[in-house]
Amino acid sequence: MAFLGYELSLYTSKFVFNLDETYLVVARNYIIVGLFLFLPGSIWFVFRKNTSEQIKKIDTNFNFNLIPFVIVLLLCTVLFMVTYSATGYAPIFHHEMGAKYFQDVSDVYLTYRPYYTFAINLSVAALMSLLIVYFYINDVTKKRQVVALIVLFSILLVLTAKRGPILLPFAYLAVGMYLVGRVKVQYMLGFFSVLIFLAGILHLVFNQQDSFFVGMFDSVSNSFFVGVRELARFFTNFDGNYLSGLSYVASATSFIPTDSNEIKDLYLYPRYLIYLEGGNPDLSGGPRATYIGEAIANFGIFGFVILSWLFGVAFYFIFSVFLRSQFFRGNEIVYGYVGAFILHQFILAFFENGSAFLFHFMSKLMFVYALLYISNKNFKRYVFI
Repeated sequence: MAFLGYELSLYTSKFVFNLDETYLVVARNYIIVGLFLFLPGSIWFVFRKNTSEQIKKIDTNFNFNLIPFVIVLLLCTVLFMVTYSATGYAPIFHHEMGAKYFQDVSDVYLTYRPYYTFAINLSVAALMSLLIVYFYINDVTKKRQVVALIVLFSILLVLTAKRGPILLPFAYLAVGMYLVGRVKVQYMLGFFSVLIFLAGILHLVFNQQDSFFVGMFDSVSNSFFVGVRELARFFTNFDGNYLSGLSYVASATSFIPTDSNEIKDLYLYPRYLIYLEGGNPDLSGGPRATYIGEAIANFGIFGFVILSWLFGVAFYFIFSVFLRSQFFRGNEIVYGYVGAFILHQFILAFFENGSAFLFHFMSKLMFVYALLYISNKNFKRYVFI
């Protein structure tokens, strides 16, 4: 899988983006060095060393009420429907290029984008929370109700025509079960193959002019191991004018709407990369040129060395804080699930979108925590130790 994804990424680098092979080699070397600098924050030994004894010490008694999830479902449905009513379509039923970004009605969509993005993030958090709840409850009837809610939230996310929000919560489950030793690596890879197959089907549905195999190719070449390609795109366009930390300020203030935040508009890392390529950040998601590119864009090679190490430390700190919660430690599968989510957000997201992903990561994690707290009557006994 890794080999196929990397080779397809190199193929698209040369023949789709027409990148110079020199930049590809430089980008590859930077990522290899960045990984070694990042390793002090690795969580692998935390799982292998601490999982079994931590789980055995916890005696949990959770009693979940599903009404908060129903309220969230209704809220997100309203926000989605308001956006679709204003733009004139739901992306899954509109097969023009860029439909999932509402590119052909961007002037209307930009007004509703904060609410639409909020609804997507909250729906993903609710889906993740329900998967966690499923492994805590024993009542068969309530399990069926949880499954029904999972299906409804999945339908809402499918309407957005974005594959990540619908598939990633289930991918976290596979990785999490592997991290805590509940499944072997071949079963995890088999499940990922199924997810890639589903991604190809979704691509076919969302883009009727393409074939299933185009969808498979697109899923693998644009979703796995693309850091080399995207970092090479950054090196191709970087003008040598350092940002001196402005992209990190933009990330820290990204909760402020773009229309009211000039720093975010100009320097939020994904938007800055689109400007470098001469594009319009309101019409596309842009390159994913890794936190390595962002560190260099702000402070040069010195920034790359220092910030790679700091990201590793921050990763370990956030992982340790949240997984010290009695709640997340109360169930082995849940422990692995939340750990897999954090693992993805830091190792993959920081190797894709840099600090811009920090706000989305923290907001989803807080949404999950809040939903579990509100829906569980006994949660007040299970706060951080």
